[in-house]
Amino acid sequence: MKQRNLKIDQLKCLSAFLVIYVHCSPTGTIGENISAIARIAVPIFFIITGYFYEFSNQREKKQSQIKNIFVLCIIANFLYLIWNIILQMLLGNSIKNYLLEILEPKAVVKFLIFNESPVGVHLWYLGALLYGLGILYLFQNILCKKNFYMVIPVLLMVDLIFGKYSLVIFGRQFPVFLVRNFLFVALPYLGIGIFLREKKTFFNKYITPNICLVGVVISTVCILLEKNILDVYKCNALREQYLGTTFLAVFVFLYFRQSTKQNSSVIGLKCSKIGREYAAGIYILHPIIITIIEQIIKSMGFHRVSALITSAFVLIITVGIVSFMKNYVLVKIRGNIND
Repeated sequence: MKQRNLKIDQLKCLSAFLVIYVHCSPTGTIGENISAIARIAVPIFFIITGYFYEFSNQREKKQSQIKNIFVLCIIANFLYLIWNIILQMLLGNSIKNYLLEILEPKAVVKFLIFNESPVGVHLWYLGALLYGLGILYLFQNILCKKNFYMVIPVLLMVDLIFGKYSLVIFGRQFPVFLVRNFLFVALPYLGIGIFLREKKTFFNKYITPNICLVGVVISTVCILLEKNILDVYKCNALREQYLGTTFLAVFVFLYFRQSTKQNSSVIGLKCSKIGREYAAGIYILHPIIITIIEQIIKSMGFHRVSALITSAFVLIITVGIVSFMKNYVLVKIRGNIND
């Protein structure tokens, strides 16, 4: 039986932490620069999924994967609908007006076509992943992988042109959802993962962990230069993706994939378990935990706590909640169903 790569699970744990850090809205020069680098997290999640996607006839396995993501999308969006209704009630706002707002035709179109959830901004990832895997599944028999690989740079370039560099090129910004969706993010990064898996022998032979580290350093410097130059000229658009983001995500993934030494320490194994079992739950739940913790911090009289410290607390609490739900609540529900 093939041994599971603990490094990939640890990378998923790291990526989950980076997502939390970004959503804790770090401030100051250092915090903003780290946040710009941390934007590799979501691309890495897509790359990992693509890497383990197989162009084969395992239709039932792929159908099950797509079905699970679809169910997860429904549950996550329903959870945030309830959460937002509770927040509206606490704020004394009209529930009816809120429901009318999220059910506007424009909001529905953004949700169904561009994966922009009206109840949770971060949930675009689940919709994009669902659409991306669905497209690969439906068209895998007629999809020429060579042509698919050639389209990947084009899709990523469109994201940059109408996203991060829109102010430089057009002198204006476009809505983020136009490029942050299944077409310009999910498909190209899933494709990169598929490509890296297909060319695994080449990368194993020629791209050593040390080369990956050099690539990580160069890509990181590229991101920091992009961010700060765009800031100086006041042309840094809201879209989070820099040119160096793609390269950094690839080199970080390859480093974890190529590294032959498995981290089997207590901390390493804990991180592996978090990445393997709880990453999806962490991604879905963390904004709720961030909101609660920020309110507790304010009630204690603190203006702001370091985003790094807040992120660590959010990760620990979210892992605890997801673990409890998975190991106790779901087990109890399944037991009652079986009874």
